[in-house]
Amino acid sequence: MSKILDLVIDLEGLELPPPDKEKTSQELVAIVLHNIMYSYSKTGLKKDERKQYYKIVDALDKATKAKETSIELEDTSVGFLRKCQRDAAMAPNRLLQRVEDLIDNIKDR
Repeated sequence: MSKILDLVIDLEGLELPPPDKEKTSQELVAIVLHNIMYSYSKTGLKKDERKQYYKIVDALDKATKAKETSIELEDTSVGFLRKCQRDAAMAPNRLLQRVEDLIDNIKDR
């Protein structure tokens, strides 16, 4: 079964540095998701996890280029993303919080 990850967040009230103020919501969400997965992977990933990483990155890249508002992910990719979110050591901030809310609210298709 596939699941839908929204790529749109409310940017109101976020104190973003000048280069990030020009980015779309989708671009910012993709950057944060990359950072979450990268932080989780600092000690390395097993082959199955690397495959999930590449699938998610490819879907995010395609979606941001096409300015899509969501992406469809397989259950295993969503599970990997949630594992990364749960286990990655990240400095808290409001942008990260909003992206984590998107992960928490992933819906079945």
